[in-house]
Amino acid sequence: MCNVYGTMHGECAAYMLDPAKVAPAILLGLAKGFDGTGVSQSMNVHWHHPAPLCVFSLPLYVPQGATVSIITRCIFADGRARLSCWEIGKLIVSSTHMFLNAGHAVKL
Repeated sequence: MCNVYGTMHGECAAYMLDPAKVAPAILLGLAKGFDGTGVSQSMNVHWHHPAPLCVFSLPLYVPQGATVSIITRCIFADGRARLSCWEIGKLIVSSTHMFLNAGHAVKL
């Protein structure tokens, strides 16, 4: 979860932001009657501030216990979604995620 500097690793942020994008797209598809699922094409992660999560003090590793909130403002247009991750009112990371819909119909 942390990199060697004690801040959130880039893959950890992508791992948290990916399902936060998928859920609103699926729910929108269910509400509007289309297939909101798809496969990821690209995900651009933009860092605004470091997210300190751990303290490294050799030979011990001590987690800080920072709480990070994921706020999803999904702008669903042409297969793109923009997401952001906040810590104590400070924007930590945002992402633009493009995905491809395979075209399967939703049947309820």
